[in-house]
Amino acid sequence: MKLQENLEHLTKRAGLYLAWDTSGDGMTSYRFFRTPSDYYGPETAFYTAVGIDEALVFILGVNIGLDEARRRIMKEVKID
Repeated sequence: MKLQENLEHLTKRAGLYLAWDTSGDGMTSYRFFRTPSDYYGPETAFYTAVGIDEALVFILGVNIGLDEARRRIMKEVKID
């Protein structure tokens, strides 16, 4: 799987939306949203990553946090 496909998959898994734009210098920026939006849309992005590496680190951290939250909730209600 390509890095871009991984990023899109992880973003969907986290229940978020992603838009990207490549500037004149060739660097791609990625914006993460809570609701569907395009890169320059009216919805305000809550995080903008510069480059695929930064975007992947961010979304991996979000997914790890969500997984941990789910694990703790399941433990509290004693669901395996």
